[in-house]
Amino acid sequence: MIYWVLVIVGGSLVLWFVVEYLRAGRTSGPTLTAAHMRHQVKDVDGTKAVWLEPETELHVVGESFYRDHLRALVKAGVGRNTVAWLVPEPDNPHDPNAVAVMVHKGKVGHLSRENAASWQPALLALMTAYDAPVACSADIRGKKNPGVFLRVPNDAPSHF
Repeated sequence: MIYWVLVIVGGSLVLWFVVEYLRAGRTSGPTLTAAHMRHQVKDVDGTKAVWLEPETELHVVGESFYRDHLRALVKAGVGRNTVAWLVPEPDNPHDPNAVAVMVHKGKVGHLSRENAASWQPALLALMTAYDAPVACSADIRGKKNPGVFLRVPNDAPSHF
């Protein structure tokens, strides 16, 4: 229940961010558009979602802050080919371009600052266009210090 409340509130924040972003006329800087990412809309774990095609690997950062959740996932047998949800966090006090990575309703890390700057506008556009969250395939590797690796489209920005 709390998950859906967060999704609804997050969607409202995303819409507000897009409106403010466009109103401010910010169009410079490298961005990845929704058209650049191979995707499809499908049912993911019982939710209508924008699914990013798994073609290349992208490492998640900041996993050490979420180690307890990651270790619990590993202990429960979650590992390869799990679902990761990419959640823009425009109100993140450390980085307004932040993109959180969620697995089994818990945060496991973020995209790097450099990657998030390109990904957040594209994720917001996809979420708005399809009125759905964005998900991709992920692997959790390691037991003592698990790491998270996303599988995303090849046509992501060159600095990936």
